[in-house]
Amino acid sequence: MASANPEQAWRELTTTSPGVVARVAQAEREFAVYQRRDGVFSRPSVLENAKNMEPAAWWGMYGKHLPLLSAIAPRVLAQAAAASAADRAQ
Repeated sequence: MASANPEQAWRELTTTSPGVVARVAQAEREFAVYQRRDGVFSRPSVLENAKNMEPAAWWGMYGKHLPLLSAIAPRVLAQAAAASAADRAQ
C-alpha cells in the first residue's frame, strides 16, 4: 500500500510499481512512434532537422508529439557531457 507521506512515497517506488511500469510503457510507446517514423516523424524534414538543429530547438518544435519524452528531454540535454572512465584514466 502506498504511503500517505509524500517524503516516504518515493522510497516505495520500484521498477515493478504500477505507476512506474505505466510510465515506462508510455515512454517505450513514444520512442516506438519515433523509431517507426509514424505521424509527423514520417516527414523527411523532421528527420533532417533532427540531424541539423540544436537538440533543445528540435524538442521544442516536435516534442509535443512525444509528451512524456519531451518532459524528460530538457533534463537529459541539460546534463554536462563527461568523458568516459577510460578517457579520464589517460
